[in-house]
Order: sequence, then structure tokens, then C-alpha cells
Amino acid sequence: DIPQAYLEMAAAAQPLTFRLKAGHFYSPLGGGEQMKAPDRFFYSMTYSALYGAPITSTGVQGRLSVDLPLGSQITLIGGADRGWNRYHENPNGGNTGYYTGVQGKTGWGTQGFDTMLSYIYARSRETANPFIPGLREDATLHTVAFQQQIFRRLNLTAGYGRGEQKNGSPFDGSDAQWRGFSQELVYQINRVWSVGVRHEKFRDLDGSRVGQMGYRHKGSPVPPFGFRGDFEANSFGINCKPTANVTIRTEVRHDKFDGSSGFGPRPFGDGTKDNQTSYGFDVILRY
Repeated sequence: DIPQAYLEMAAAAQPLTFRLKAGHFYSPLGGGEQMKAPDRFFYSMTYSALYGAPITSTGVQGRLSVDLPLGSQITLIGGADRGWNRYHENPNGGNTGYYTGVQGKTGWGTQGFDTMLSYIYARSRETANPFIPGLREDATLHTVAFQQQIFRRLNLTAGYGRGEQKNGSPFDGSDAQWRGFSQELVYQINRVWSVGVRHEKFRDLDGSRVGQMGYRHKGSPVPPFGFRGDFEANSFGINCKPTANVTIRTEVRHDKFDGSSGFGPRPFGDGTKDNQTSYGFDVILRY
């Protein structure tokens, strides 16, 4: 699996900058969460980024940025692809999708109080009910990302996503809906140490996104049902950067689920529990 393989070109004439990207690349629909591990504070990822939005896009993307006073910038985003998380054409026919949005950021004329806000809308025809192979229906997604540097060492990040897919529920074939909201607060103690907390609520209203081992939200015919209900996750993490190119991340996370899994097992504890506490760490070396 090659996560990214693309070409990019840019042209600038102040105050405008245009960038065109073509190939296979990370989708801009993750609600502001970065896909690359070195770009994230936490070891784990949110439900919203993993299940609520496509991770990759294969197609073209254009960005037109306009520089404004006080260190501000507005960027218009637009793109077309072959569908969510798809390298090639759907064997059941064409599967072109598109997305469009706007991003604004400003430094307010000073350092330490940067603000970023973005909104992106996407539409695609995706495999709907996993028990009906070949059934493709319209899917839409709205994502909002917000980032605020509260103080020089304190940063707040929040993301919201809301999606719908016609005939997408594996339980009864009805229209599927999902939504997620996450917020993350990171404080940099000094050059070496940082601490952070994150809270997320992800609602899979029709069991179409989060599923059992072997189940894929993009439309695998492998049973059992998905999990219809609410997921909540709380994380606490510590980052240590002893040198500029080394990062050590640790995290403790608690997940819980309130809902139904049809005739299948529960989401945690080898199918026996509705909650779990997990621990993780990694070491990142930049070279």
C-alpha cells in the first residue's frame, strides 16, 4: 500500500498562489487531523478520521491562496477523484467524486495567537449496503476544522464531521448517517516535554462505518453487522523530544460504546466488552 504518490506544481504572483496536485494523496476531509504519524501529537487516531472520512484520494486537487494583511490567508480548495479510498475505477462502473471548500488562517498581526478555520464539502457515489454487492448510492460529507493558538505554548484543535449515505445501513438498508466531534488541547511545557488531552464523540447512527474484523465501511460483503450507536474516547498523552529529530510519544486511552451490534459480538475485549483501556507508545526518527 503506497499512501501517497503524486506530482505537484505551483505558480505564484503576489498576492495569489495556485497549486495543482495530481495522483494519489491524503484526503483533505479528515477534519483537520493529520494522517502522517510525525505530524500528530497522539499515538492513536480518532474514529472521525479513521471511519468517518476517506483517508486517501486518487485524482486532482487545486488550491488557490490569497495573502491578506496581518499575516492572514484565504485558500479555496477543489478536487475530483475516483471515490473514497479508491486507487482505481469501480468495477461496477464509473465512481467519480468531488469536493470543495475554503480555509482561512490569520496571525492577528502578532505571534502566539494564530487561528485556522476550514470547511469542506464532498460528494461521491460509494458502495452502500455491504450485503448487496454492486449497490452504489450517493454519499455526502461535511467537515469543519478549527485550530487556535491560545497562548504561545497552548494549542486547541477541534474537528466536526457529518456524513450521510443513501441505503447505507447494513441493519435494514435504510439511509445511513454518522457524525463525529473531537477536541484536543496540547501544552508545551518546554523545548523537550509536551502534554495533551483529547476527547471525541463519534455517532454511527446506522452501523455503516465502524465494524467487526473483516468488515470494511467502503462496502465489503463480509458480515457481521457494524456497530450502531455512540463511541466515546478520551486520551492523555506525553511527548518527549530530546533532540530536534527524535520524538517519543506515549498515550493512555479509554474507549466506550453505547449501542447495538446486531447479532455480532461487542466492539472491545475480543467481542465481550463495551469499553477498553489501552496504552501505546512509539519512537519517531526524522532523517
